[in-house]
Amino acid sequence: MAIRDSNTGRIWTSGESDGFAAILNSRERREKMTTPNTQAFTKVVRVGLVPVYPGTDRRANLFCKIEYSAEGRLSISGVIGPKPNGDAQGGCGQIDMEFAHRNPADDDCRYDRPVKPEEITFSDDWSTGMWIHFLDVWHRWHLNDMRASCEHQRELGWGETAREKATLYYWQLNAETRKAVRDAVAAATVRLKAGETLKLADEMLPVAALPDRVTTWKETPPGPLYEPVAQTTYSRPSEEKTLGWLRPTEHPRGILCKPCPVCGYEYGSAWRKEAVPDEVLSFLRQLPDTDRRPHWV
Repeated sequence: MAIRDSNTGRIWTSGESDGFAAILNSRERREKMTTPNTQAFTKVVRVGLVPVYPGTDRRANLFCKIEYSAEGRLSISGVIGPKPNGDAQGGCGQIDMEFAHRNPADDDCRYDRPVKPEEITFSDDWSTGMWIHFLDVWHRWHLNDMRASCEHQRELGWGETAREKATLYYWQLNAETRKAVRDAVAAATVRLKAGETLKLADEMLPVAALPDRVTTWKETPPGPLYEPVAQTTYSRPSEEKTLGWLRPTEHPRGILCKPCPVCGYEYGSAWRKEAVPDEVLSFLRQLPDTDRRPHWV
């Protein structure tokens, strides 16, 4: 019996067919291993039993849904203890914020006691290392098509710069100066209504040119006539923001709408897609499928 190799056209005799089969199997395995991760997929996983909320003793199953579209968009979400009525015993959505990450800087500052790996009873196919790596991927690659930076800005480290914090300070003209301005305006209004011609007093000229409120990135007042002022009733006269949310006009290191030195794209002016690496997609594809069917995820 002879076998024809459809790829090369070679005719393999019966004595050589076993060798052909081995080569064919090897080729198929190689092609499978090197096939680009471009195909869309959806996967639901069950990580294990976790605290319903950080710091509580009640526990429920954590299910996560991983979706990768044909357009290259990665989305990851989770739910703790999904109920038949569409509710859940714990959180749902971007619940990775409830858990301790490998890098403490990635932990959500709103949680003072994030759930640690030792508090999780992992399902049979999961481990601490797999979970921590999954959190890394979730934090880094979720919604990869919504990046504020272009590829050049990422290479220049703007992503790290964007997360750096800076303090802004808010100031307004002091009470005495504001009163003097109000009194001057009131007196001028009366005289104008009486038909008089007015000239601003020389001592008021510098004050009239000053803005009523000023924002600075230094803790020192912008001038002797200014005092701290809170932006709202419940806020303080200073505010902490990240550099990714500050324009260069607001802070010398702010990068919001700052143009890329290579292509000119202004940081944060649009959503840009960053391709998910093949090794990340391979890791997600190989995660064990859930061994229990959740009510929803």
